[in-house]
Amino acid sequence: MAKMSKQVGIIGLGNMGSVVIDHLLTSGYEIFIHNRTKAKAEKWLRNTQVVWCDSPKELAENCEIIICCLYNDIAAKNVYLSKNGLTSINLVNHTILDASTLSVSCFEQLNKVVTQNNGKLIDMPISGNPAALQEKRALIMLGATEEECKSFVHFLEALSNKILYLDIAGSALKEKLCINEMLFTQWFSYCEAMLLAENNGIKTEDFFKAMSQSVISSPLLVQRSQYFFGYNVNPSDLNMILKDIDIIEDFVNKSKTKVTLLQKFREVVEYAIKHDFTNQDFYGLYRAYKEIYKK
Repeated sequence: MAKMSKQVGIIGLGNMGSVVIDHLLTSGYEIFIHNRTKAKAEKWLRNTQVVWCDSPKELAENCEIIICCLYNDIAAKNVYLSKNGLTSINLVNHTILDASTLSVSCFEQLNKVVTQNNGKLIDMPISGNPAALQEKRALIMLGATEEECKSFVHFLEALSNKILYLDIAGSALKEKLCINEMLFTQWFSYCEAMLLAENNGIKTEDFFKAMSQSVISSPLLVQRSQYFFGYNVNPSDLNMILKDIDIIEDFVNKSKTKVTLLQKFREVVEYAIKHDFTNQDFYGLYRAYKEIYKK
C-alpha cells in the first residue's frame, strides 16, 4: 500500500474549504493553503501546522494530495491553467480532489490537462452544507474506485462518515448535479405546499411540526425551516444557488433530458435576489414565491 501522507494542500478557503481545513488540523495534518486573497487565510496562519503558498504551483510543489474547493469554472481554470497554476508543473504522483461544483465540460477539460501532466484528478463533490460537513454527516462522493483512493482514505474519513465511490471520473460530479436538481425542485414544491397551507388557515408552526414528523421530512427541510423563526446563521448564498442552476441547466440540455420545475425555481431565486431577500435563506425564497404566485 502507498505511504499515507500527513501533508495536504487546500485551495479555496470559502465555507466548505474552511471546514475541511479545521477537520484536517484536528486530525493532525500539516496543511498547505492557497486562496485568491491571503487575508482570508490569516486566522489559520497562526497555527504551526499551516503553511501559506503564494500560488497553486508552489502548493503543488510541496504536497501530492490537493483538495480544491472553488467557486466556479472561471476560478477553477485560473487555479489549474494559469502561468503559476497546478498544471504548470509535472504532476507525477499527485492526486487532486476537486470538491467544486463545476460544469461537466469544465471538469472534463481540467481532467484532460491534469492527465497530460501525469497527475490524477478525481471529482469529489460534497452533498451537504457547511454545518453538515462540520458534523461529519455530509456525503462525500468520488469519481474513482475505492482501490484508487486507498492511499488517502485516512483523510477522507477525517472529513465524513459517509463516503461513496462512483468508480468513473466525472460520475460523482454528475451525481451531485442530479441531487442538486432534486434539492432545488424540492424547495419549490415546499413553497407551493406552504402557500396552500397558509391560504387555508394553517399556522406556519403547525405546518412545520406536521411536516417534520411526516414521511416527507428531510434534514434539509427541517434545517431550512428554522429561517422562518429568526434563525439566521450561515444563510445560503442565493447567487451561488443561481450559479448552480446554470450548471444544472447546461448539464440537462447536453443530456437531452426534460426537467419541468427547475426553470420555475430559477424565477423564484432571481426574484429573491432582485428584491434583496438574499440573507433570509429559505424564508426569503418563500417570500419571493409568495409574491410571484399568491392570487
